[in-house]
Amino acid sequence: MDGYSSVFDTAMKTYENVEDKQKLFKEFRSNFLIYGFIDNGDTPPDIEADTIARITNPKLYSEYRDFIKLRKSVGYSRPPKHDYSNLDSRHVMMFVILFTNIKDTINTVVEIGGGFGNWRTCNQHIPSWTIIDLPHVGQLQKWFLDEQLVESYNIISAFDYDSWASDKTFDLVIGTHSLSEFSLDIFTNYFEKVVKKSRYFFYAYHNTRPTPELINAKLEMIRGSFNEIVNVQSENGNVSNCLFLIK
Repeated sequence: MDGYSSVFDTAMKTYENVEDKQKLFKEFRSNFLIYGFIDNGDTPPDIEADTIARITNPKLYSEYRDFIKLRKSVGYSRPPKHDYSNLDSRHVMMFVILFTNIKDTINTVVEIGGGFGNWRTCNQHIPSWTIIDLPHVGQLQKWFLDEQLVESYNIISAFDYDSWASDKTFDLVIGTHSLSEFSLDIFTNYFEKVVKKSRYFFYAYHNTRPTPELINAKLEMIRGSFNEIVNVQSENGNVSNCLFLIK
């Protein structure tokens, strides 16, 4: 049950051989071998995701969509065709599902696998936001968040989070298409050291990939400690977007 470990290992090794890191960051969306797993390219919005968000909470949907359209557009090797992309629309959908169903005030967030930093950029109203990720992705996040003039964030290496998390609790842990892609042993370590210390857990996963056995083993672990609040299906029923509350 190794998940997509080989993809991440290849990305890290390829990154190490890049001499001009600043040029890489400025065109990261075009480097599929290193950053292909965090971006969907310059593609039009996902109409289904956009519809789910708009129906779930029209006001919140409009606020997030409009913010993204005005956000500084970076990381492209050529001017993008879309100011609101496929990935943006799916992020907005998840933002709306998440913050429509959480009724408590959220002050501390841990994001496991933070992509290029879009979640923090769009949720700067939350005081404390930590991203745990592979070092080469964390470097991109720092570059992106600085480009967006985001002042408050914390980035922790995926190889060095145990001691950082040891004396902490969290309001919300986010794992959207990250934890579901890890091997079972890596997932278990995150679950025990970070996820179980949170009141809420937002988890998005493909319903069959990497393998049904791996997905089900993780869900069994999650449901042993959390109750499911909401489960919204997207991508034509292939993806589950779930919010859990600690038991």
